[in-house]
Amino acid sequence: MKKILLLAAIIACGYANAQENVTEAPASEGFKKGDVILTGAVAFSGTKTGEIKGSSFSVMPSAGYFLTNNIAVGVSLGYGHSEEDVYIGLDSSYPQMANHVANTFSADVYGRYYFTAAKKFSLFAQLSAGFATSKREFEGTNIEFKTNSFGAAIAPGISYFLTSHLALEASFGIINYTTYNPENIDIYGYGADEDTTNNFNIGLNLSNIYFGLVYKF
Repeated sequence: MKKILLLAAIIACGYANAQENVTEAPASEGFKKGDVILTGAVAFSGTKTGEIKGSSFSVMPSAGYFLTNNIAVGVSLGYGHSEEDVYIGLDSSYPQMANHVANTFSADVYGRYYFTAAKKFSLFAQLSAGFATSKREFEGTNIEFKTNSFGAAIAPGISYFLTSHLALEASFGIINYTTYNPENIDIYGYGADEDTTNNFNIGLNLSNIYFGLVYKF
């Protein structure tokens, strides 16, 4: 009888300890101070119509760090490359085929404030600013177009954890400002500075909605 009572006491103590450990275990989903997040986008496309071919490739990795339980800062880098066969007129001659090549580099910094960051589902507000430079040229000619641009945007977003480390994210561009400074070179090699273009937009449309996956370390 004593052995049975002792065994029952051991089982009861083990069960109580297990319940205590389960209760005290922290939630694995959500964000907290010191977390590092990685996200990014990769895209590739190719087209061919008869002898006319085109292709494009872009990549944009991004990393962020939580300074507090609710505030994160991060940086994004981007590169895009595209090629396309086009017909152009050179010096009033018949149109000739040329390979149109474009390269774009970009860098952005951002800050976010997460509401209920420690939960599985969270809303956030993001402020970002960045720089981009692009160059387009027609191989075999002197023609090229260069553009430098600066921009800033305010965007709300949502985050939802699919697992303890992987979250689905969506952001909605609502207010943005961009300034473009183009520089063009004609077929004779002469340069010409174009007027600067400034764009300011407030609103929401399908082109301003971005979806992505976030991995948390």
